[in-house]
Amino acid sequence: MIFYFEQRSSSLRENLLRKPFLFIAARHVGALLILMLSLLSCNPAVGGTYYVDSKNGDDSYDGLSTSADGNGSGPWKTISKVNQASFLPGDSILFIRGGVWTDGPLEPRNGGEPGGVITIEDTAIGQPINFDLVDPQHHNCIYFGAYGESPQKPRIDCQGKRGIVLLHNYIIVENLHIDNGGNNMLWLGRENGNSWIIIDSVDVTNCSANAVRSSYGGGNIWLKDLYVYNYGVNGILLNGSPNNKLRAVLVEGCWVENPEVLELEDAITCHRDSEENDLSGNIIIRNNTTLRAGEDGIDITSGSNILLEGNVNKYSHAGGIYVNFEWVNNVEVRGNFLYSNSISQGYGDLTIRAPRVRAVNNIIAGNGHHCVLIGNTDNTEFWNNVIAPGNRTGNLIWLREGISHLEFKNNIFDFSRMEHDISRNITDSFVFDNNCYY
Repeated sequence: MIFYFEQRSSSLRENLLRKPFLFIAARHVGALLILMLSLLSCNPAVGGTYYVDSKNGDDSYDGLSTSADGNGSGPWKTISKVNQASFLPGDSILFIRGGVWTDGPLEPRNGGEPGGVITIEDTAIGQPINFDLVDPQHHNCIYFGAYGESPQKPRIDCQGKRGIVLLHNYIIVENLHIDNGGNNMLWLGRENGNSWIIIDSVDVTNCSANAVRSSYGGGNIWLKDLYVYNYGVNGILLNGSPNNKLRAVLVEGCWVENPEVLELEDAITCHRDSEENDLSGNIIIRNNTTLRAGEDGIDITSGSNILLEGNVNKYSHAGGIYVNFEWVNNVEVRGNFLYSNSISQGYGDLTIRAPRVRAVNNIIAGNGHHCVLIGNTDNTEFWNNVIAPGNRTGNLIWLREGISHLEFKNNIFDFSRMEHDISRNITDSFVFDNNCYY
């Protein structure tokens, strides 16, 4: 009995000593597993690469090489084959340069997953604009791009229809050309909004209506170095939506041009949808060029906390930059060059008819109607600008009704070429300070 009791005591001591050790070991193993999983989840996926060749490809191949090897490996041929495939995060689908496809639109059936991000930071009238975008160097997106030696981008002949339709998130499209299309040629059309999208160096040419459009909200979208030529309605249209309102968008380095001025719509616009739904804001539109817009070069009629910086706007039928409506506010117009816009009478190269707008370091020159039109505004600042018009049919500055507080400071007004004026009786609502009149 005594022996049995001592044996149980010994086992009990061993168990009591063993349990803390096992607990500590289990905790370390668990922590190690969690660490490994977290590292795996942070790293960009190393995906496969698929090739598409409109001339030498075959949809019976596996798509995994640029040329046929006689054993079933080689490039695919059609967009239809691409649209049927499901891809993994990090996969790349490359179209041969110089190739032409007529079986679009390119409409991927799935998107990628979260990966690396870059942060965009700026301000609009002192308010921070801060948002993340997909890091193009470290991502888990599905990537669509180009390969080969030809200088010509892979081209999708839309034949009056759409060219690229994105219904999923975490997608990058780069170095493609879509041509000869109808409404929404490049369409971000996910029902509850697209997010985490990059469109880079894509050409959109000869479109009968809206060329590039985001319809249903979302955010964290980067439109970079697009070339939009000969569009029928809007060049780049960012729409309002009832849900998931559009936010966190960077539009930069784009060239939006029509071959002639028509009374149509805008080159780049933030606009309500057809049911009067707004977008949210936190939008940067910078370093773009617009030529011969049917209405405005850049039109801001929806959203708040918006920065327009470093853009060149020429020969617009209405405004070069147009900021309008009382529901739009906190817009900064900074460092833009506006030349010979306001071809139609009644507009200014810079038109401000919204509250809380700052126009700073802009140059307004050339011909047209009014240089600047301001009305229906409050707490608006016009600082450090140069207005040097040529042969104009309107006013240097036309001040309209509904102005509560407006500051003109440190501007240069050049009256040397024509007899222009600042049109309106100056009241206590206006502050003119330290301006140069030449």
